Amino acid sequence: MTGPHVYEVTSRVKTLFSMRPATPFCTLHGYEIFVSYASGVTDYELTIWKGYVDAGNPGSVYLIVSGDDSAAYIIPHRGEVKKYSADASMFDSCQGGTVLDIVLHFMVRLGLPTEVAALLRTASSGVLRTVVHAGPYSPDGMIKVDLKDNPIRLSGSTDTHVASTVAAVLLNLSMIERALRQGSMETQLLHDSLLLGAAEIGFAMKLHVSGPETISADFLKGWWVPCAPNVYEGVGVTSRWTVFPSRWLKMGKFCNNPEIHVQRLPQPDARFPTHYRYSLAVMLTASSANYASASDVPLIGAFVRAFAGYAEGNFTKRYQPNTYRVYSPDRADWPPPLIQVLHHEMLHERYSVPPAEWERLDAALSEALTASASGGLAQGIMVSDPVISALCADYGVE
Repeated sequence: MTGPHVYEVTSRVKTLFSMRPATPFCTLHGYEIFVSYASGVTDYELTIWKGYVDAGNPGSVYLIVSGDDSAAYIIPHRGEVKKYSADASMFDSCQGGTVLDIVLHFMVRLGLPTEVAALLRTASSGVLRTVVHAGPYSPDGMIKVDLKDNPIRLSGSTDTHVASTVAAVLLNLSMIERALRQGSMETQLLHDSLLLGAAEIGFAMKLHVSGPETISADFLKGWWVPCAPNVYEGVGVTSRWTVFPSRWLKMGKFCNNPEIHVQRLPQPDARFPTHYRYSLAVMLTASSANYASASDVPLIGAFVRAFAGYAEGNFTKRYQPNTYRVYSPDRADWPPPLIQVLHHEMLHERYSVPPAEWERLDAALSEALTASASGGLAQGIMVSDPVISALCADYGVE
């Protein structure tokens, strides 16, 4: 009932907060604020976005948001560029009644029917529960709705991602306004002002603020790494968005049994004697294809080289790889090669792992994955290494 309306509003939010930030959304304290909504974007689109940032004028702020994940580049009138990465703690549960109302009002202004907004608001105000005991007036049990004193945003609702993104935009604008109002671009003062701007509207933030001492802000478990300069769609780029090596930890993760996504072979063959082995091989092939343009990232490249073209197959209608593709379709000038000296500097700063260690683990992993692929995925691979432990911190695992 609400889905089609939310979809239409999501399309309008994407247009308003374009990934081609040529027009400012607003002006705050003499700064033009450009806002982008990174929903379903590829590394290609994130790279072009950074090209707009690099061409930005003094007195500009470029904010990019996807759900509760956000990053911004602040180009001051004088001085060096500042950047921050932010992630709100317990983001959904911090969106109480006032925030819900502001976000829904914003969405109504973009065309969400008022009755749909009211339904979404009511859903956030109630807890649906089933009373399991039967009685004379409810022989089969009954359903009851308990109203909450302080409604909060529901996780998993039709509007969860777009509404959370709108809330994150408003949150970041509050943070940026507070920071620009206090005026100082000194890193610690800027950090404190941004946190204060979030706290003023009830949010606690995990925030990292930096200047030229770091090359890139973090966004969507990745960053912008210096690369060979090129021009795409008229936009000059000198850095390419790519994933952290820690993405390797989830590249072979499937939420369901692969057999339900892959159609059966007409008949088993020597490499894939069972449907399970064949379906797993097809899923790994699709996963490696999705990350093909990140083959110059440690560990990611080992996975891509081992399983690229490993098995071809037909997917069921429930799963089409291109629908969930992380990276752009093939093109002759994509991707531009990373400047590996600077890439390794960034990796060392983030993980305290020197280049020789990446090369050692990458070679060992390539050998193990290739052997596993040659054996028809007869067994999994267990990797225990200090570098892997360092990568786990990206997912909150110490």
